[in-house]
Amino acid sequence: MKRAISLLAFALSGLANAQWSSDPAENLQLMDKSYWSTEVSMLPDGSCLFAWMGDGIMLQKVSNEGEVLWGQGKNIGGGAYPYIFDAGAGDILVIYQSGGLEARRLDYEGNDVWAAPVPVFSGELNPQIPLWTYLKVLPTSEGVLVGYYGFEGDAHYAMMSYIKFDGTHAFAEADQGLRLGYSDNWGYEPAMAFDEEEKAVYAIWQENAPGTQFTSRFVTQKVSENGELLWDPNGVELIPLKERAVGYQAASIGPKNTVLFAFMEHGGVGISAGDPILLKATLMDKDGAFVWDNSVQTIGPETSTKYDVQISSCIDDQWILFWEDCRVDGGVSDGIIFGQNLRVDGSMGSGAANESLSRTIPGLSITPNPVEDQARITYTSQSNGRIEAEISLLRLDGAKVASLYNGSLQPGQNTIEWNRPANLPAGLYIVQMATNQGNAFCKVILK
Repeated sequence: MKRAISLLAFALSGLANAQWSSDPAENLQLMDKSYWSTEVSMLPDGSCLFAWMGDGIMLQKVSNEGEVLWGQGKNIGGGAYPYIFDAGAGDILVIYQSGGLEARRLDYEGNDVWAAPVPVFSGELNPQIPLWTYLKVLPTSEGVLVGYYGFEGDAHYAMMSYIKFDGTHAFAEADQGLRLGYSDNWGYEPAMAFDEEEKAVYAIWQENAPGTQFTSRFVTQKVSENGELLWDPNGVELIPLKERAVGYQAASIGPKNTVLFAFMEHGGVGISAGDPILLKATLMDKDGAFVWDNSVQTIGPETSTKYDVQISSCIDDQWILFWEDCRVDGGVSDGIIFGQNLRVDGSMGSGAANESLSRTIPGLSITPNPVEDQARITYTSQSNGRIEAEISLLRLDGAKVASLYNGSLQPGQNTIEWNRPANLPAGLYIVQMATNQGNAFCKVILK
């Protein structure tokens, strides 16, 4: 199964010097060979760099105007599953698999800056499962955190590396990897959040009893920027070890050095397709203590099958959780993306439960879309009276980048004119309108 591109999907058939277009028949095409594991990074000048697996690791650069700059792409050598990050100073960092994990620093023209690749992890990874199914990468202001699980004989443990943009390792274990917990259980797939203020990493991972598949629990850990384990060496347990499947963990920093952890837990003891999955979340302080009285609470219905939870950045003391939920037709059909706001105090919603993101408050639209200079936001209010609304522009990770409107809306149709923020790079964004009746979302492309 090929991994979905997180921002844009492109057919790779090799047309050079194309221009961005809103016409689906003129979507930009980059490459004429099959691809795998495509990643994209937006550079400060508005151009994009794409990386994928072809005949080796392939790179392609597309200008802010949509011009394909590197013909059929640049082959930078062997490797698999590339991830690319803006490293500052006109360079990018590429992390990829080559037996273990390696990093290369390249300039914006695709030339090597370092004399040789830097090993990120030289230990043994899982050879039976594609790397993209369990590797987690998280950029910081100084480098990239990499989460994975490494093997010691038959055992495997949740591990992490922190490679700096200058090619050095932040942790003393260097390319041997930092083990996050020292219980007797086997660990998997740490997800991470980084507190830039405190310079600390928070990690959540699942553990199984040795030799078992479904006797599982969730554990968390706090790590200093130099690799010191700051909580219990075995980690702080979120849910106890028992027979049921767990997975799909995520983390996001909150206010006052708190961290939100979210994860999914099988609702029963059986392991069958279509069984109910519980989406849960908990807030912890910097010392590893639970903040809410009901330390771990359930988000959404308890009767549906769910997958793949993600958490936005914390904005105005709340997060938005996103997940795929098969609650329609008794779970027979494919899942719909649902979302739920979750406040720092543990409360949710405005009296109503979660809403499908594809069926949130209707009536919000933007024209033209894509936006070049100016646009018109239109919203039809079903309320009998005036309502207060705040309209914001968000990045795909949920971070607020601009305020578009803050004021009253009248019953019926409302039209708001706005100018595209000049300092924002081109790309895909989310417009969020928050009212006391709920939230409305729509996607917008800035050209």
